[in-house]
Amino acid sequence: MIGVFGGSFDPIHFGHIKPLIELNKEFNFNNILLIPCNLSPSLKKTNASAIDRFEMTKVISQSNTNNFLSDDREIKRGGISYSYDTLRDIKNIYGQNILLIIGADVFLNFDKWYNYNKIINMVNIIVLNRPKYNTDFNNSLPKEIIDKIITNKDDFLNEKSGYIYLFNNSEYNISSTIIRSMIKNKKEPISMTPGSVYSYIKRNKLYK
Repeated sequence: MIGVFGGSFDPIHFGHIKPLIELNKEFNFNNILLIPCNLSPSLKKTNASAIDRFEMTKVISQSNTNNFLSDDREIKRGGISYSYDTLRDIKNIYGQNILLIIGADVFLNFDKWYNYNKIINMVNIIVLNRPKYNTDFNNSLPKEIIDKIITNKDDFLNEKSGYIYLFNNSEYNISSTIIRSMIKNKKEPISMTPGSVYSYIKRNKLYK
């Protein structure tokens, strides 16, 4: 079973990492792929380069304490990074049992995603808690998506696609925006991102 977790990772931090570790204890993934986007569909610009953001995920995946793999397929593909294209590529390599992992903040706009219906039919989806986001999505998303939400984990795992599972992980009030602001103001975000990532940031003079 392969987990797929994408994002800007500008930089990657404990708010990304710790929920994934909790999730892995519950679902026992073979690997979780960390996939930095090349260019977000929202066209939001990143502060660090694509290579630096990939290298920071690589620092995390080199740890012996997790089963993460850094994956640069969206950067190599170039252009706008659409999850549909990425998941299709990954399924061709790893086979059928692929789970897309997204945050609740992202899930709120899932019906705006490129080919979102095809994504649901292609894989199962796990939604992580995010601070300040209510996980009652009934007023935010169309019924066709809400009807895919399943509460029984065993039933969820018995199917290879078509279901959405809300995972009740701990919430960590950390954001890349806060970290970048701290670094810009000459403060050290020691408790927010791993020391190895912060060392990379300092070495490469990012977010000054």
